[in-house]
Amino acid sequence: MYKLNTRKIVREFEGKTKTARALTEHSKHNITFDAIDKWSRTGRIPINRFLELAMIAKKKNQRFDIYDYIIKIEEGKK
Repeated sequence: MYKLNTRKIVREFEGKTKTARALTEHSKHNITFDAIDKWSRTGRIPINRFLELAMIAKKKNQRFDIYDYIIKIEEGKK
């Protein structure tokens, strides 16, 4: 089974506050620190926000490859 390493994604966007700020500026919707914190804890990012992060990274010439964020988890663990 595989999981998205959301903590790594947030780290590469320089933390929860800067990730929230970048998404808010890009999408024109208020994305809160708490939303980013929830993604970090649950290992889930809404697909529309994930795609926005990809576009932000492209604009900044920052590598953003989904394969860099996939981690394998052992059976029976989440």
